[in-house]
Amino acid sequence: MARFITLLPRLYVSLADEIKRVLMERPEILVEVLTAKPEIVYEALARLMPWQNLATKEDLRRLEERMATKEDLKRLEKRMATKEELKNWRRGLIGLRRGWPPKRN
Repeated sequence: MARFITLLPRLYVSLADEIKRVLMERPEILVEVLTAKPEIVYEALARLMPWQNLATKEDLRRLEERMATKEDLKRLEKRMATKEELKNWRRGLIGLRRGWPPKRN
């Protein structure tokens, strides 16, 4: 390709312009490169986006520490009650109040 560009000095096509033209005409080349080296995408995003919007490894570690585990969820589920269970529990309390304190003879 470089030889072709040097053979056409009257066009004064820069190498960067020629590469850009080829990539625009054949975007599958970009797909191949990006799938082979996905870190290129991350580097580009890091340059385009402000750093405060990107999560660091430490941010992800802290988030992971705060997340509930399966065991935490199972323990919570054991402590939870359905609406029906709460209604029955409330009825039981009301029944106790009506009969409380017990009458003395």
